[in-house]
Amino acid sequence: MTAKHVALLALLTVGSACAVYAQPPDDAPPPPDQYQAPDAYAPQPADNYAYQPPDQYGAPPDYQGGAVDIGFFYDQLSPYGHWVESRSYGWVWLPFGRRASWRPYSLGHWVMTDYGWTWVTDEPFGWATYHYGRWVFDPDYGWEWVPGYEWGPAWVAWRTGGGYIGWAPLPPEVRFRAGFGLDFGGFNLEVGLGATHFCFVQERAFLAPNVVTYVEPPARNVTIIHNTTNITNYTVVNNRVVNQGIPVQRVEQATGQRVQRLQVATVTSGPAPRTAQVRGNQLTVFQPTIVKRATPPPPPPVRARATGTDLQRQHQQETQALQAQQAQERSRLQQIHQRELQGGTAPSSPRQVQGQQPQRQQDQQQRQQDQRQQQAAEPQRQGTPQRTAPNSQELAQRHQAEVQAQQQQHQREQQQLEARHRAEQQAAQHQPPPGQQRRNEQQQQQNKKNEPKHQEGPPPARRR
Repeated sequence: MTAKHVALLALLTVGSACAVYAQPPDDAPPPPDQYQAPDAYAPQPADNYAYQPPDQYGAPPDYQGGAVDIGFFYDQLSPYGHWVESRSYGWVWLPFGRRASWRPYSLGHWVMTDYGWTWVTDEPFGWATYHYGRWVFDPDYGWEWVPGYEWGPAWVAWRTGGGYIGWAPLPPEVRFRAGFGLDFGGFNLEVGLGATHFCFVQERAFLAPNVVTYVEPPARNVTIIHNTTNITNYTVVNNRVVNQGIPVQRVEQATGQRVQRLQVATVTSGPAPRTAQVRGNQLTVFQPTIVKRATPPPPPPVRARATGTDLQRQHQQETQALQAQQAQERSRLQQIHQRELQGGTAPSSPRQVQGQQPQRQQDQQQRQQDQRQQQAAEPQRQGTPQRTAPNSQELAQRHQAEVQAQQQQHQREQQQLEARHRAEQQAAQHQPPPGQQRRNEQQQQQNKKNEPKHQEGPPPARRR
């Protein structure tokens, strides 16, 4: 790995060899979804992000309650990813079983609670990685999670405008201070967060239960982000971290739905951590108290490394999966561009494609269309850029920029996958990672220069 990491061997474990990409059958019916998709916007095919934990690791150990330290994350998250020592952030965690284009806060949905907008996911590690700590993007190996001490409903930056809502993980430089709120520490969200770090959806898709199916292709972000503004806002209410972000009234107006307010019920002991559960008007979450110890916990355990044959088979599967995913993304972007050039609309849901749309949904669509017409006549909200229909030249320039962004993204993903494969192969052969190997060679050369030179024979006599 690069100089940013000094202990890659923890990453290169047999767990990565056991991660596979689950492919849903082509004829699988869409999941039950009462959400009515917006007009002129087809839900995206669900990316194959399905997670399969390695069987030989088993479930994480049970939690008996009480305050714990950062070492608690080591044990609980080891079955689901790798721990790597970063030069900048210490021990960080990388999930395995994820595509190269995977982003945090993508597999799940948003709910409104007494803590503000709260992220709910079925990912087995989500109770920790989306509510404690921060995420940072490593250009070589992808997203890494940095453990933290304070629980929050979701640590994300918000953007809105042009009919879109977007969110991206807050970096470790942005800290939360009790009684103060977010402390950016000089970090500029406008500059520090890349366009592809965001998940953008049309406003009317924000409440979708499986929101990843409505997320725009990352290549579209290079044009969407310029029509949005930063509205990140965290406050403290009754000693609770509240993620305000998008005003509830705006979401209700855009979706035509009433936003249910849930109360967070915390679980601090019992069996191994489980995903959050919505029951009635409550959201049950696992929320242990993480404290700082005077003596830091020992490093996370190192798993056994993969063998050459298993590693080769894994790398081949991952390469094929990445190629298939990128081909799907290129086709998806091309279809979007064709629809925009033709000025046509896309079917809004799989049910409409089959011509089986219930009358109730048709009525709801008509009401939403009437609401949109009324909203178009109202003055634009302050701070939100005004949308205008682009002409053919502007549309062509936008499409060209998005195609270039997609090509660059795919190149980065390919390089990222190849870099990880090389590092895993070296670890399987008990070789140090490239960055550490170079540093060892440089240190050896420096030691040789500092060695005293041996002289043959007696020293020369001094002159008086």
